[in-house]
Amino acid sequence: GTSTSVSKIKHYKNNGINAYLFDNLSGPMIDNDALNKLYNASHVLNTIPPDQENGEDYVLTCHGNDITQAVIKGSTKWIGYISSTGIYGDCKGDWVNENSPINPENRKTLARSKADNAWWTLHTRNSLPIHIFRCAGIYGPNRSILDILKKSNGDFKACGADDTTIISRIHIKDLVNVLIASMILPSNGLKVNVADDLPATRFDALLYGSRLLGYPLQSPTYSESSSRGGSKRIDNSVMKVLLKAAGLNELSFPDYRSGIKSIYTQEKNETENASNINRNKNNPFDIINRINKIENDILELKQTIQSMNKIVEL
Repeated sequence: GTSTSVSKIKHYKNNGINAYLFDNLSGPMIDNDALNKLYNASHVLNTIPPDQENGEDYVLTCHGNDITQAVIKGSTKWIGYISSTGIYGDCKGDWVNENSPINPENRKTLARSKADNAWWTLHTRNSLPIHIFRCAGIYGPNRSILDILKKSNGDFKACGADDTTIISRIHIKDLVNVLIASMILPSNGLKVNVADDLPATRFDALLYGSRLLGYPLQSPTYSESSSRGGSKRIDNSVMKVLLKAAGLNELSFPDYRSGIKSIYTQEKNETENASNINRNKNNPFDIINRINKIENDILELKQTIQSMNKIVEL
């Protein structure tokens, strides 16, 4: 993998993951080990967003030729690119599928659409095994409406509680399953929308999250739909066919409620477990019990040694 952060690279390596420095300032990777990994990779996934100023995709700019050579060499069988459903623009809440027109309406979605097209061109021009995943809003642990609410202390206005813009979402676990399904059943030139079954407004998600966290419910606030990539409902029919064909029939989190509830439950359990550990550390009775256990273990060890000595004497 790659990262723009030296500290993250050290963290990854300490956890057994090979990672290398790569960003638009450092330029192409020159580490021989990194390049060898790229040349010999069977699967390459690009999750790096394009530059919002000029729309340039630095993976293609710096290593497009290297990726092409890896395919020619026969090493790379599958290439994935994480794109965005924001490239469809504002569709006034209508349903959108993979054949809907691309109509970016701001700098961020324009950059996304340029990168999406650049990867598609690499497929059509060089017949590379490109797979494009146009993702709805990705959320998961430490990256959900719950974190937004906590950061703003439950203030809907600070969260941007828009009830006019319909957006789709996808839990990170389901996105990973879609990627795995594509690797199991590669289809060169694939374009697939990745979203759950329940498009909803940001206000809807804030209401649900607030009920879980115990924040007071508030009125919605209005914001321009274009600021979040437009109002639309994402058709996930192609994605579901892919999942079923690969034997991964169901979404783990078919809607934002099940996904957010899972995150809430996980965080609650982690907090409770941490509290129990801290409580036990300060509990004198727990300390006494642990001392008693250690003494019993020592006694059993002594008895075992004595028995072994007797056996040796015999």
